[in-house]
Amino acid sequence: MNIQYSLDHETILANQERNVHLVLKLTAPKRESNTREPIAFNVVLDRSGSMQGQPLHQAKLACERVIQNLRNDDLFSLVIFDSEAELIIPHRKIGEQNRPQLIQQVRSIQTRGSTNLTGGWMLGRDEIRHTPKGIPRRILLLSDGCLNQGITEPAQVREIMSKGYTNEGIRTSCLGFGDHYNEELLADIATATHGSFYDVKTEDNLPGIFAKELEGLQQISIQNLRIAVKAGKGTRDWDTIDDLPKVTRDDGIKEVSVGDILSEEERVITFKINTKSLPLHLNGKKDPKLLTLGFTFDALGNDTTISKEQKQVIRIRITENPDEVVINKSILGPLSIQQAGLIIRQAYDLRNQGQVKEAQELLQKQIDELRSYNNAVTGEAIDSLLHVLRRLEAWTLRDQKMAMYSSKSYRRHRSMESWSSEDMPSPSFKK
Repeated sequence: MNIQYSLDHETILANQERNVHLVLKLTAPKRESNTREPIAFNVVLDRSGSMQGQPLHQAKLACERVIQNLRNDDLFSLVIFDSEAELIIPHRKIGEQNRPQLIQQVRSIQTRGSTNLTGGWMLGRDEIRHTPKGIPRRILLLSDGCLNQGITEPAQVREIMSKGYTNEGIRTSCLGFGDHYNEELLADIATATHGSFYDVKTEDNLPGIFAKELEGLQQISIQNLRIAVKAGKGTRDWDTIDDLPKVTRDDGIKEVSVGDILSEEERVITFKINTKSLPLHLNGKKDPKLLTLGFTFDALGNDTTISKEQKQVIRIRITENPDEVVINKSILGPLSIQQAGLIIRQAYDLRNQGQVKEAQELLQKQIDELRSYNNAVTGEAIDSLLHVLRRLEAWTLRDQKMAMYSSKSYRRHRSMESWSSEDMPSPSFKK
């Protein structure tokens, strides 16, 4: 895996704290494979009363698309849930089943009851556990995310599902249909489990979504990537712009879980680092450390899996000359779009709390900062921020879905992940 490291400011002023950004560009190698390996797909479909009408129609159509596109050696199962969960298609090879009959079973599903989402997901998890070792596992959650039965605390739901990834490698992708689903919950589930989150306004983009989902499971090149982060003497604190899952190890070092990267995919991870007030260094003395990064991952090849480790120390120069403190323009493009994603999420939270003026000021401040760089590569980020700014007054349910989806996608910055929004153009980093 190729890893490029760049700070937005490689030099900072002595005796002053400041924020700097470390941009990591990760590029996975091309995965060479002579055979198409099987995959395991479990659909967990919400048939509760809140899915009545178009949402259930689209969810059933999505399930049909999965059945139609899987190959004979792929494994498939279907769980439906309302107040209770029910397994209606057991987990086995799709080629051993009658596809038209499976589709008829899907089409016969009707709405009823409340939404025991966690119960439905847990039954799906239990079923996909039957998958032989080494086959990628994916749960596709088709729900409006309206928790009103069983476990209803979002934090508990995320914790249960994140353990499915940590302990059993089960990734959960979420599709939100229309304007009345819980975008925060579905987006957070996808992040916690390293799945994908899609905003489905109409059924027209379902084929593209499933093509990417199925292709992605077949083309994982870097698997289970983790970054161990040790703060240096120059760092007060740090975080990632993308809200990636993090754990503190027994040795006190924080580990960031990145997940999988597909064959030839590019992914950008950005760290926001708050530096300490650092003195000018004497000649011959090494520049102060900001972070020490340890990368651990499995590289998948032609019938091989090789565990690898890489290490990198990030340092920063100290100066007393303000003219030496300049922006690194080479990373302005990816950095600006990820910053836009973070600001859009913060504005989303403010607007949903009724703080319209504060949300407007936040967006405008970031727009002004990006414009001050006088660089064309920030134009895409500025346009995205302006789009959200113009929608703050009306702030419809559709605007909320648009803002959450774009914020998540910008911060994840994955080149191979499908773009499903019909409200904003696909960003240029998507292939």
